[in-house]
Parts: sequence; structure tokens; C-alpha cells
Amino acid sequence: MSRDEEYYANFGAQTVDEYVEMDILNSPTEMQRFAATLAIIPKDTVTLLDVGCGPGVFLHLLRDTLGIEGIGIEITEAKVEYARRALVVDVHHGQASQLPFPDRSFDTITALEVVEHLPFGTYEKALSELERVAKTWIIVTVPYREERAFTQCPYCATRFNSSYHLRSFDEEKLNNLFRNFEVVAFYKHGEYTQFYNPFRAITSRLFPPTFPRYAVCPACGFRLAERQKEMQSPVHKSSKFKRVLHRSFTLIPKHKKNRWIIAVYKRKN
Repeated sequence: MSRDEEYYANFGAQTVDEYVEMDILNSPTEMQRFAATLAIIPKDTVTLLDVGCGPGVFLHLLRDTLGIEGIGIEITEAKVEYARRALVVDVHHGQASQLPFPDRSFDTITALEVVEHLPFGTYEKALSELERVAKTWIIVTVPYREERAFTQCPYCATRFNSSYHLRSFDEEKLNNLFRNFEVVAFYKHGEYTQFYNPFRAITSRLFPPTFPRYAVCPACGFRLAERQKEMQSPVHKSSKFKRVLHRSFTLIPKHKKNRWIIAVYKRKN
């Protein structure tokens, strides 16, 4: 199993059921993202493939909201099993770079928070596969203009993005994602606050992200043991001075940014 597959299959000390309940179903931001995507599904969609569908929550909402019985592809077997058992949706074990369907099989293809995770080689093949299998529409959602933060492995000191985000997207990059599809609409949604520069650069150095419970080091494979579920990485224990400094930074003005962007593509010919 590759490191990225280990990452997707790692739920910390939780079971997959607990992960879905806590991190998706009870997450307002995740549910808002799904609702925003459902609102723009093209009206002529009868068949839909959700690539990298995770535990199938979007497919479940798609069926209940729009009456569309979609199909999903997911790399993590535990999520496939959950989708079939708990949500009773049609999810297959597979990879975005090798879709087991004929050309133009589905009216609409969705890839929701997927392409930013794909490594070199897999990324290029996956984009080609989305184009091949989509009949008319492709919908892609990604973090918008993300300034990726990096954590440090407490075992081997490798620095990496703990969400396994390998690239950042804006309108220009999304416009050039596919050869045979063109963007017909962008939608931005979700908000969060961020420090203005240079404070952002200062805080990222002073307060680097701790090693999360779900992270897997891409170099050595280290992950937090179950008993460390609520612990911070020992590399980043805060001093009293840093705690005071951190509180002082809350007084600095911030600005709002969009969290995600949705790109809707239509086949050119």
C-alpha cells in the first residue's frame, strides 16, 4: 500500500463510522460544500459518476435530494464498505487514473476535493480519464488559492502538507485543466479568515501545524498511535512565551477568503 493510500485509510483512533459521523455528517462546512455542489448539478444529468467519492455521502445526498442514482469510485476499501453498508449507494473500489467504464459513459462526472491530492503521474492520468468517461459535464471542486501549511514528522523531521494537498488552484489553472472541455461557470463558497502578510508568514513560522491524528508521513510512514489521539506533536510543544504571543496575534486584523471553488466544464464537441 502506498503512503497516499495509507493516508486515505487512516482514521486516527476512530472507526470509519465514527470518522464519517464526526468529520463529515456533523461538519457544517462539509455539508455546506455538498449542498453548494448539489445546487449546480446540470438539469439534464441522468447518469453521474463521483470519482474519489470517499464514504459515499455526496451520492447519498444526490439520491435523496435530486433522485439521481449515481455511482462512485473510491480507493479506500473501508470507505467503499461503509458506503455500501451504511448509505446503500453504488460504490466501486478503484482509482481515478484507471476508471473501469467505456468512453462517455456518464452525463456528468464529479471530482470533489480530489485532484489537489493526486501525485505526479496519477494526476495527469486522472484528468485524462475524467475527460474520457464524461459525456457532457465535469464538475471539479478544490480549495481556492490555498496557501498550503506544512507540518513536520516527529519521527524523521520530514515537512509535508498534512492533508496531502500537492497543488493549489485558482481560475487560471482550472481554465487549463482539460483539453476537450471548457469552463462555463465558477462558483466560490465557504469563508474563513486569514492574517494579512507579513503576519501570515510570521505566524506560520512561529506556530507550525501540529501533527494531526489522521496524518501519515509520506517519507517514513509514521502516524500517531491511538493513545496519542489528542496529543500534539512533541516537535511543536509550545513555550509559555509562544502561548502569550499566540494570544496577542488574535488582536491583529484579518481578512476573509473563500474556502472552495467549483468549476463546471462542458464538452466542446
